[in-house]
Amino acid sequence: MVASLVNYGTNWGAVALAGFCNFYSLRKGELVTGIQVKQLNSDEDFGMSQVAAKEAITKACIARFCYTFPMFFTPVLFNAALSKVNLLPKTGSKMRILTEVVGVGSGLYLAMGLNCSIYPQFVSIDVSKLELPIQEKAKARNIQTLYFNKGI
Repeated sequence: MVASLVNYGTNWGAVALAGFCNFYSLRKGELVTGIQVKQLNSDEDFGMSQVAAKEAITKACIARFCYTFPMFFTPVLFNAALSKVNLLPKTGSKMRILTEVVGVGSGLYLAMGLNCSIYPQFVSIDVSKLELPIQEKAKARNIQTLYFNKGI
């Protein structure tokens, strides 16, 4: 059990770090150009914000890092639970392969649902944290909160 957790933990760390680095390298240009901030209900654009881009990339990288966790640890915990009650099929059998597939599928199912519920795609940001031109435009309309698309 401990060896399996260490093995899965090492693999998880490698995949999570690769996903994090991939996502950051794809979106690092937005740190210079910024991303669109808008009012969610009217879809009115308030401009491009580098502050929102930094927050979006940070939050999306954290979500990517956490997303892989259930995919790697659900199968090992599933197998450990079956092994504890002597229901884990023998290694190499077709039932063992099916059991592994069910464990991985359950991990994917959990990961997507958890990630979407914990880390929503649209994120709010207080106007006072944004650049001055965006603050002025929002305050002229008495708006305190704007939204940006964090990405997935």
